[in-house]
Amino acid sequence: MKNKYLVFIFLIILSSCRTEISKDNLQGTWTITNYESSKPNSSLLEIKKADEMLNKYTFKVDNTLEILSKRTGKITNANWELKPEINKLTLSNNPKEFIILNLTNNKMLLLQDFATIGRFTITLEKDK
Repeated sequence: MKNKYLVFIFLIILSSCRTEISKDNLQGTWTITNYESSKPNSSLLEIKKADEMLNKYTFKVDNTLEILSKRTGKITNANWELKPEINKLTLSNNPKEFIILNLTNNKMLLLQDFATIGRFTITLEKDK
């Protein structure tokens, strides 16, 4: 219960330094720096974390997306769609849906919710 309060307080603090969630602010190259789960001892978390932490995401002006696997060097192409009125980001590969919890000039906090296996919170930092 204490952890829930800490997360809530952290989100309130983060929201005070938010950047407008818009297509322009999302564009650029982002690297995952943290990957957490609502089920911290999940083996799925460890598998996803190991794989996802090795990816770079480049959101382009034309709503295309390049995902570079730093593990294999392979580039996967996809599309992305942003619905800023509901803070929803959709990637066409798989497809994946995220809620943008926070966006600043150099950090983004995403929530991916799977009803059966829990929630994943993903922190990305923008490359300079």
